[in-house]
Amino acid sequence: MGHRRKTARTVFKPGRRLLGAAGRLVVVGLVSIQFWNAAEAGELALSWLDNSGNEDGFEIERALLGEDFALLDSVEADVVAYTDESIIPGLDYEYRVRAFNAFGYSGYTNVSIGHMPNTAPALGDVENISVLKGIEIPVASMSFSDAESDTSELVFEALSSNLELLPLENISVDVNEGMASVTVLPAGSATGSSVVTLLVSDGVEIAQEDFTLEVLRNFAPTISSFASVQAFDGQQIGPVEFTISDTEYEASELSVTAVSMDEDIIDSSSISLSGAGASRTLSFWTKDGASGSTTVRLTVSDGVNQTNGALPVTVTANEAPTLTGLQDSYTIESGGKLSGLAFSVGDKETSVGNLQVSVSSSNSMIVSQFGLRLKGTGAQRTLDVTPNLGYPGSVEITVVVSDGAKSVVHTFELRVLEPESVVEILNFSIEERLAVIEVQDRPGADFTLWKIHSLNGAWAKVDDVEVSVDAGSRVLIDPTPIVSAVCYRVVASE
Repeated sequence: MGHRRKTARTVFKPGRRLLGAAGRLVVVGLVSIQFWNAAEAGELALSWLDNSGNEDGFEIERALLGEDFALLDSVEADVVAYTDESIIPGLDYEYRVRAFNAFGYSGYTNVSIGHMPNTAPALGDVENISVLKGIEIPVASMSFSDAESDTSELVFEALSSNLELLPLENISVDVNEGMASVTVLPAGSATGSSVVTLLVSDGVEIAQEDFTLEVLRNFAPTISSFASVQAFDGQQIGPVEFTISDTEYEASELSVTAVSMDEDIIDSSSISLSGAGASRTLSFWTKDGASGSTTVRLTVSDGVNQTNGALPVTVTANEAPTLTGLQDSYTIESGGKLSGLAFSVGDKETSVGNLQVSVSSSNSMIVSQFGLRLKGTGAQRTLDVTPNLGYPGSVEITVVVSDGAKSVVHTFELRVLEPESVVEILNFSIEERLAVIEVQDRPGADFTLWKIHSLNGAWAKVDDVEVSVDAGSRVLIDPTPIVSAVCYRVVASE
């Protein structure tokens, strides 16, 4: 192969003069061996004196120093110089020449030694590699060059000091325009270290660069154990706390996943995980109508190794609680309240003492949460409702009974009446001993008739009052005949 060189040295070795056959061919010793700085490759050039006049040409023989000569080439008559373009820098070559014609050969010239100096290839530094087992190993890159040879002509070889960790077939070297990339692949699950030796040769000199590959043990992460969970169908479970850790990685670098082993009992899509460090939580829902046992499997991974944890879950079918005794609507006067509103709760699977009872208002302006009060802890409960003063209207009161998984809801309407007002009597008459009272009409208002028989008596509400509306007024008739002195008043409420 060809080589490019910039410098050379020429060595002359005296030789004895040899006579040609029949004294007809005479060639003097080699004059010189020169190195020419050729554009394409390093060359050794030699020349000789031609003292013969009848040669057909000359033969040039070459040998590595100390080895046997062999024919290198031949040239025509009268040629006295030759350039050897097939040398390898760094080696010593011996040259000799003889003339030939149809009658035979002359003697050989003296022997001269030619040598072209050679420097070893140069390799850049390579950083040592240390990785955890199972982690992808980065490619080791380095630059290389050679003062005399083209980089494409250099030969690379890689060695491993630990073949159990790094077999030779698991080392590959890619070369491209003065850069070498070394890819190493440790064997199986092996750990330890190996010195990787990269050898680069130009055919004579060898350069060496070492780097260390260290594959560390990678321990699997850990996850804490779980106590079994007893649950009803349709129930939310959690947050369930657990911890994770790893010898080589921070807990925040670990990933956690969870999946249900029975989608008919727990839907995996209902599982949620929270937390970013060592402390994590798990929550999920059991499916409505489901029953049986299953497992939520959790997996914690460091990207290479993983560990599984198991949360056992037993689900029992559950019926919703019962709530009875409440009406659909109640009406109270302004300033009034509902006291001791009784109702009953029950559940087939849960004791009544463990049932959760709550109450809420749809309009806190009329009834605030402070105006709602539940009493009792057993099957019999009571509710007090105290509206805010000065805020009449309708509000929905909702009572919820829950066993932790299922609930029963009862909503009733509470109507708080407008404050009552005594209206002016426009006309009073007695017809057939019946009192007839006419007042101005108020659309949407309710009118009640009250009477009193003495100043020391109490006002009594008149029942079964006959009421009629006539041209903006309202007429109320007391159905009880008058037998003594009596006073009347009319009260309107909206």
